[in-house]
Amino acid sequence: MRLSLPLSALVLASCGKDPVCGDGYQLLNGECVELLDPSGEDTTAHPGPDTGDTGAEDCTCDVCEVGGEFSSIQDAIDAAADGDTITICAGEYKEVVSLAGVAVSLSGAGADTTTIHADGDGTALSVTNGQGAETMISGLTLREGDAFTSGGYGGGLLLSSSSPSLSDITVSEANATSGGGVALLDSDSSIDGLHVIGAAAESEGGGIYIDGGAPTLVHVVVEDSYARGAAGLYATDSAIRLSNSAFFSNQSAEGSGAINMPSGQGVIITNVVAALNTTGNDKASCAIDVGSGSTMYNTVAYGNEGIGLCSEGTASHNLGYANHEGDFMVNDSSAPGEGDLTDDPQFIDPNLGDFTIRAASPMIDAGNPDAAYNDADGSRADMGVYGGPAGDW
Repeated sequence: MRLSLPLSALVLASCGKDPVCGDGYQLLNGECVELLDPSGEDTTAHPGPDTGDTGAEDCTCDVCEVGGEFSSIQDAIDAAADGDTITICAGEYKEVVSLAGVAVSLSGAGADTTTIHADGDGTALSVTNGQGAETMISGLTLREGDAFTSGGYGGGLLLSSSSPSLSDITVSEANATSGGGVALLDSDSSIDGLHVIGAAAESEGGGIYIDGGAPTLVHVVVEDSYARGAAGLYATDSAIRLSNSAFFSNQSAEGSGAINMPSGQGVIITNVVAALNTTGNDKASCAIDVGSGSTMYNTVAYGNEGIGLCSEGTASHNLGYANHEGDFMVNDSSAPGEGDLTDDPQFIDPNLGDFTIRAASPMIDAGNPDAAYNDADGSRADMGVYGGPAGDW
């Protein structure tokens, strides 16, 4: 799957490059100062405007395995002040990291090159000090976190009463009682670009566990994760917004293979795919199970064990393609509703997580006709992860 990287520019923006000074000013100690004498001999510091970053100098990172100001991310955090940004060189950092006492941003070189390796010593990254959206975290892989030793929630990532902005985050091989990969507790975070793979929970939320808050999640992929309850995502008492995301090849012992949101009030799900998820509950569970008051548009349940979609009072529901034990159970009815389809969606390769649809797919232009849900090119929304205004990823 392709993940968008909307905050990658932070790596350059936080490197402290010297500005280009305008006419009548010159650079002095990293600052543009006014030239009082045309000869340039008087450089008394009179702060003046600059014209921005040159973009030409090399980036000097705050944290590097070798040669940086710090070799430990946590040491850099402990030395930082609220509002600082810590840039992290590509590499693997064997430590657990906590933003418990300071509101600083973390900017890795990219999830494919920058790893916090917890090695089973606790939650890989926790944010628990009331940080808001101005705290930005991007470009990191969080590997082998284990929350059994640190409270039970969020083996890879824990956001508790904190709402940072996240992008380009991968969580792998993480474990917890709830939220094997990620746990959001009373968090309103905005997350754009999250990949959870190979996570496990003893209870609910093998990939993601959410309790409270109103987080927004877009461009999320959860695969090959396990839980006794909901294997992909479990959310309760949360007005979650989830869009353009895929949950596939996850395994539940007793519950939903993909998504379970028992408290549906305020839940909005758009352009989500749940595919090839399994359940050990005699195949009687639902791949997607949402409570009364939820809204679901342009969503696909394909090839799952059990029933594709179960709901009470869902405002709108779409698609239930070819699930083993049935496609719909909405308000105790197994009949498709208006706009629902039961044809093959014609994914390119769902087994490999490629949910691109073929040119002949019935999902094309079959989504919610309201213009607010249109595709990025302005046409009526396609169903599936690449439809809707955020489908170009």
